[in-house]
Amino acid sequence: MAVTRVFLGWDQPAIHLAARWLHQRYASDGAWDLSGVLLVVPGRRAGRRLLEVLVEQAGKQLMSPPDIATLGDLPERLHTPSTPIADDLQTQLGRLHALRSADPAVLRHVVPNPPGREDLADWLALSDDLANLHETLAADQVRIADVAPRCRAALDFIDDQRWGALTALQHAYEQTLAQHGLQDRHAARFEAIEQRQCATQADVVLLATADLNRVASLMLEQVGDHVTALIHAPESEADSFDELGALRVDRWLDRNVDLPPECIRVVDRPRDQAYTVLHALADLGQHDNGSPTISCPYGASQITVGLGDEAMAPMVHRTLELAGLPAHSGFGQPLSLSRPALLLATLGRYATARRFDDFAALLRHPDVEDYVTARTDEDAQPAISRWLTLLDTYATDTLQRKITGRWLGSHDHIEPLQQVYDAVESLLPADAGHARPLPHWSRPIADGLQTVYARQRLHRHHDDDEPLIRALETIGQTLGEQAQLDPANPITPRLTFAEAIRLTLARLAKKPNVPPEGGPAAIELLGWLELQLDDAPVLIVTAVNEGTIPASRSADAFVPNAARRVLGLADNDRRYARDLMALTAITHSRPAVTLIAGRHAANNDPLTPSRLLLACDQSELPDRIDTIYPPHAADDSNPPRPIALLEPGDRSLFVVPRPQQPYEPITSLPVTAFRDYLASPYRFYLKHVLKLETLDDRAAEMDGRTFGTLAHDVLSDFGNSNLTDSTDAEAIADFLSQRLEALVRARYGSEPSTAVVIQREQLRDRLNAFARWQAEQVEKGWRIIPQHVETRLEAAVKVDGQPFTITGRIDRIDEHPQDGYRVIDYKTSDTPKSPQQTHRHGPRSDKKWIDLQLPLYRTLVATVGITGRLDLGYLVLPKDLTKIAYIEAKWDAKVLDTALAEVHRIIREIRAGRFWPPSEPPDYDDGLRAICMDLCLDRGEVLVEAGRLVNRQGGTP
Repeated sequence: MAVTRVFLGWDQPAIHLAARWLHQRYASDGAWDLSGVLLVVPGRRAGRRLLEVLVEQAGKQLMSPPDIATLGDLPERLHTPSTPIADDLQTQLGRLHALRSADPAVLRHVVPNPPGREDLADWLALSDDLANLHETLAADQVRIADVAPRCRAALDFIDDQRWGALTALQHAYEQTLAQHGLQDRHAARFEAIEQRQCATQADVVLLATADLNRVASLMLEQVGDHVTALIHAPESEADSFDELGALRVDRWLDRNVDLPPECIRVVDRPRDQAYTVLHALADLGQHDNGSPTISCPYGASQITVGLGDEAMAPMVHRTLELAGLPAHSGFGQPLSLSRPALLLATLGRYATARRFDDFAALLRHPDVEDYVTARTDEDAQPAISRWLTLLDTYATDTLQRKITGRWLGSHDHIEPLQQVYDAVESLLPADAGHARPLPHWSRPIADGLQTVYARQRLHRHHDDDEPLIRALETIGQTLGEQAQLDPANPITPRLTFAEAIRLTLARLAKKPNVPPEGGPAAIELLGWLELQLDDAPVLIVTAVNEGTIPASRSADAFVPNAARRVLGLADNDRRYARDLMALTAITHSRPAVTLIAGRHAANNDPLTPSRLLLACDQSELPDRIDTIYPPHAADDSNPPRPIALLEPGDRSLFVVPRPQQPYEPITSLPVTAFRDYLASPYRFYLKHVLKLETLDDRAAEMDGRTFGTLAHDVLSDFGNSNLTDSTDAEAIADFLSQRLEALVRARYGSEPSTAVVIQREQLRDRLNAFARWQAEQVEKGWRIIPQHVETRLEAAVKVDGQPFTITGRIDRIDEHPQDGYRVIDYKTSDTPKSPQQTHRHGPRSDKKWIDLQLPLYRTLVATVGITGRLDLGYLVLPKDLTKIAYIEAKWDAKVLDTALAEVHRIIREIRAGRFWPPSEPPDYDDGLRAICMDLCLDRGEVLVEAGRLVNRQGGTP
């Protein structure tokens, strides 16, 4: 092997140094011919950027571009296989067939509980696990059959039976391919290396490929006379790289990296890291009275933000945009998250079980919404436009878990929902539930997508349309490949429509992300491994933490780090050495580098700053530790804040929206609304002024309110029956049971969900206990007044000379010859509470009203002539049947007078429009959390800012 090594130095970005060397080497007589060069780079983005730099370098000179390949593509450029290599689809189906045909006893050595015959998702997951294992081992020329023999002497945890089973499954997979005249890609590479079949006529130029795997190295050695390794390091580092320019791991493990203290910043949470990116940019520019601004001498195209954790990309991207800085994410979008793929995923789930939540999710897809609206009758358009509300209402009322096209109840919206249902069903083939060969489903899947997207006018070069067009094209190509399969071939699986979608999406998930389109100059967001081949002079790296930079893999289902070390695979030492070398090259080749680490993840898990930040001389270590772990770190009271461009403005959406006037004056309220005002005037405003209410389709069982309504309706029917004076508890119980059965059937169908059935029986037990209580009350002389069962009453209250109407619905009023009247309110909560507990709160000497419902009942019943001796109370029907009882509210006239005074005060406050500020959030989700920003970590500051805006703009206080 006579590989030529060229040390480019690292005082400049590698791409520019490489372009200069290529020009010196291949340019002559006014032309620059690179057509005979195979240029190998670590990743696709580096290849695209290198080609741009080569074009810039050429200027007006004629240039023939090189053939650019990534390390992953390199082996197939260096050998011609003796047998055709299976493509990705053939590989996946071959392995899937081998697994599903395997002896279950063999599979149980690999997974204790092998998937069931029909569990396609689990088979695909197992297939992917074994494919990844094969890929990991093969990259460093290790066969699965070699693992146990090579590790047995060094490690005591090698399971011979398991590795024997894995070897058998791998052999079955390769035999399956061989039976169809195909060969596994990695097996072909092994053969080329062992038979010394690697050859090339091109000049192979390696650029910064310091992380070569063993297979690539062995293949390059066979064509060494054609290979030049461009190493991004000075000649003085010659001993730190091997003959191919790959790093020598042992030479880097104890190396130091020169990092100025000011380039290291450690903050608390991901959002603080995003803010620190802005501060780092501001620090490059001007300062006005100590206040940073984003005015730096570098343009957007000269700035790159590196992400050790790709999950931070959306947060950093959004933060830059909010600061008025253009940003461009180099990660692209996974095809599995494209609109057509998400549509197919939801359609497949719906086709599997016709579940209501899948139906609702499908209808919430924006493209399906457009399709449904366009397909339905014009006469139904007004109703269809509200289909989400109609669907939520139906789901809440009926708690249906499946969609059958048979709708319950007498809802006015059943006709539009039927049209929506028909539109969705038209996307499914008639034989969707039958198993067919995979090629059979390519046309129905494509037809479903065409039905949805045919009406959309898409423009290839429009920023919003381009990702959709590319996703549809890729899905079409994938379906086309599947359509070419031989239906009679044993490896072609027989699947249902939903399973075919699942397999198609599994293939899409393995395809490269769709790179974002180019556009105006913007700050690039790149992954850590791409940064050494980036050439922006300003680099800010986030998430410089252990586990991300360097990545760490100590736990692995098949080859943990100890086994990797024995087998010569990429282990934690190799990753550390690779990242230390990259960081060294990066810091030498750029004028401005900032490294940001976090102390906590988004879920509050603690994080550790990267070991790379501590790779310094022992004499510097104390100062470096102080930089990373300053004394105030445990109590960081001054986290990075958004700079001026991020502070909320007058129209910011990041404040709680303020009450606005004018609005229609409130002149009437139900008695239950006063509790809302006492709890939170602002939430009262949202509910009773803006009339906001929460509605969704997520309910799987009756909530407390629905359960109580069902109980009230049964008891109302009893109060209007001829059994109200009966002392026969059994007859009362039979009546209540029959009414319960009829109401449940009418609302939830003849086959209600299991949850509803359980709740029905729980309520039946409570009603049976009620029957016994009711019979006893009749024996004691109490009688229900029929005309006051579930009766709606209203009364006018004068406050400051102006009338205000109070309304309420009385569950029932009882009368006794000697004891007078009692107003009863049914309560069905699991744990019974007394009126005192629900209406008044605080120390005995200073109790405050928190509810005014029962005191206001006195005012309401007086309008129908019920005066004199009157008791107020609850009839509680809790989970503990022994506690069913009437609980009287024992308030004297003086206490009731304070309740009336509180009513008057609240009416005055409402008339004055006093709904601000929001109070502390309740301990339950009332559907208003997002508006009130209950979960915002800085809620107090947000409310203060909103209050300032109220004062500045003269809004309602």
